Amino acid sequence: MKKKSKVYFAIGLNDSFEGKRKAGNITFSGNNVVFTYDGGEVLLPYNGIKVSEGGAGNNLVFFSNSMYPDWNIYTSDKSILNDPEIKNNSSFSGLKVARAKRNATIITLVLLLSLILTGTVYLIYWLRNSFSYAIASRIPIKWEESLGNTIYSSMISGKKMYTDEETLALLNPIVDPLKDAAKDSGYKFQFHIMEDPSLNAFALPGGHIVIHSELIRRSETPEEIAGVLAHEISHVTEKHGVRQIISSIGIFVVIQTFFFYFTGLLAILTQNSGLLLRTKFSRDFEREADAKGFHYLYHSKIDPSGMLEFFKKIQEQEKEIMGDSGEVLSFISTHPGTEERMEIMKEKIEKLSDKNFVPIKMKLKKLQKILKAKENN
Repeated sequence: MKKKSKVYFAIGLNDSFEGKRKAGNITFSGNNVVFTYDGGEVLLPYNGIKVSEGGAGNNLVFFSNSMYPDWNIYTSDKSILNDPEIKNNSSFSGLKVARAKRNATIITLVLLLSLILTGTVYLIYWLRNSFSYAIASRIPIKWEESLGNTIYSSMISGKKMYTDEETLALLNPIVDPLKDAAKDSGYKFQFHIMEDPSLNAFALPGGHIVIHSELIRRSETPEEIAGVLAHEISHVTEKHGVRQIISSIGIFVVIQTFFFYFTGLLAILTQNSGLLLRTKFSRDFEREADAKGFHYLYHSKIDPSGMLEFFKKIQEQEKEIMGDSGEVLSFISTHPGTEERMEIMKEKIEKLSDKNFVPIKMKLKKLQKILKAKENN
């Protein structure tokens, strides 16, 4: 016994109806789509049947037949598409082909969009330095100075700083020629000495440069200190601080800048300025600072060999911390290899045609003595 066809609520469209439409039901019987309504019925043969999806969001199913051009029947009950008569009868294969094409189109579009999105993400990742530089170059120095002041105030909280003019003035023979070499950058550099047992110095956006006391104590010549400070000055002039923040917080900043929402952009950078205290500069930024620092030393007529001597001290420090593999891995992950930096520096020095450097006349021993005396006070 043949199973009775399921009944689906439907609407028939025909010019003979009042309002050109009438409610009824769809069933399947005798190779016909049967539309039954109050007052009659119409049979659309499977032969020549056309089934299509339409309406908003394709939420309606339409039935028509070229032999009955005045009739269109539709239902909002999409379960009709799973009726055995439609699924198993070859007369409805056109619907299956249409749905397959539509699904294939959707899948193709999804895959294409995924590829575009993935490609865009990778492109932004590989070009992040270029993006960050383009954005940073639009930020006024005055704002960088404001950001640097904020970070500096936070950073020195609880630290021992040497602020007396007599002590800081002893650095002038080193810093004055370097400031002159970088004067076209537009930055006003401020140099500070902080009591710290590590062999280090760091730069902040806008021009703050902090020198650790241990770096001065362990330097044998003013040129070694000059090499470090030229490197740190380069972090400022190359906008590495701002670029580091931009790279860390991502594409949102790119969008903000693209639409010139500078107020929002600057607020975002300020909110994320703490990243500079928690992260180190990338290897690429360190290499850039080495190269630019060499340029400043040469144009100041300061012997860049001081940089090489400082690199040797870094090697000694690396050996000292070898007992703590975590520190070693952290150091290596953020700094180009010392050997690599030394080789590059040697090549640059060897290629110089003019090596008439002017010795720095600085009272280094006096400065070291002052810092030694202040160390335990």
